[in-house]
Amino acid sequence: MDKALQTMIDNMPDKTGKSLDEWRLILRQKSFSKHSDGVKYLKTEHNVTHGFANTIVSLSKEENSAPPVLVDTQYEEKENLVPVYNKLIEHIKTLGSDVTITPKKEPLV
Repeated sequence: MDKALQTMIDNMPDKTGKSLDEWRLILRQKSFSKHSDGVKYLKTEHNVTHGFANTIVSLSKEENSAPPVLVDTQYEEKENLVPVYNKLIEHIKTLGSDVTITPKKEPLV
């Protein structure tokens, strides 16, 4: 991934109030026929700057053409828990480079 794009994604929670995954969940609940409609929605309804709105919509479209992201699927209709998950993952990543985060399709028993 391009370094500038990764920096934008990393800065997204501080600059927009939500992570890329949270924005994807919001956009998934809407259906926009045009890219510009999604950008306009984020700008007018969520006060997101044009640059972030354009990036969010673009990356969400890429996701829609790929298999569903397991974490997004896990938190459908439980979007209020996404910030808790993100904080937990943020902390887990500080534990060392030998820790692997592996979302599963089925719950562990």
